[in-house]
Amino acid sequence: MTITKKLCTMAALAIFGVVLLAGIGTYEIERVDKAASYASVNSVPSILELDSVIDGVYSIRVAMWKYLANPTRAQQQEAEKMISASSAQIAKALDTYEKEDISDATDAEMIKDARKHIATYEASLNRVMTLAETDPAGARHAMMADQAIVDGMMSALKEHKKYNEKLGKAAAQTATTTKNRTTVTAVLICALTVVLIGLMLYLLLGRSTAYRAKP
Repeated sequence: MTITKKLCTMAALAIFGVVLLAGIGTYEIERVDKAASYASVNSVPSILELDSVIDGVYSIRVAMWKYLANPTRAQQQEAEKMISASSAQIAKALDTYEKEDISDATDAEMIKDARKHIATYEASLNRVMTLAETDPAGARHAMMADQAIVDGMMSALKEHKKYNEKLGKAAAQTATTTKNRTTVTAVLICALTVVLIGLMLYLLLGRSTAYRAKP
């Protein structure tokens, strides 16, 4: 191989190493960015929507007790407005979650389960409100008897929040692992490129020296 060809080979190796490094770096950077941004893009919005559902449930609970405790129709109508607004808040949060925040099949099943719990809760509220028209004391007892429904619903929502926190932590770990692997890969590619170029240069200089040493 002539000196010119060897120089061209070294240049080609250098270019190949740079291109390979750039390609792998770009791919891995995109993976790191995707994993690192998962919390802000998905986990945080998901948790906020679930918090909105939980806040709505608490507001309904408070409004229901006000409804049962206040005998005047005007006070009951005010409580009904609070219940209606909180129900709309819950429905909006669930719809937004299903449209924008579902991460996987487990997440989808959990939001369906949350809807079932909330539907059961709303049905129990309707029964209590209907009973309150004729038997306020019986309605209050029925409200207390439905505490198990509330507990089950709140437990499901809190578990769903924990699942989203788990997904966020897993994404952060993936980002860290990918970053570390990218760094190692870049170092290896650089080292290999340097070794190959160094070897070619050594052979080139060695032969050139031997050629000049000939009488």
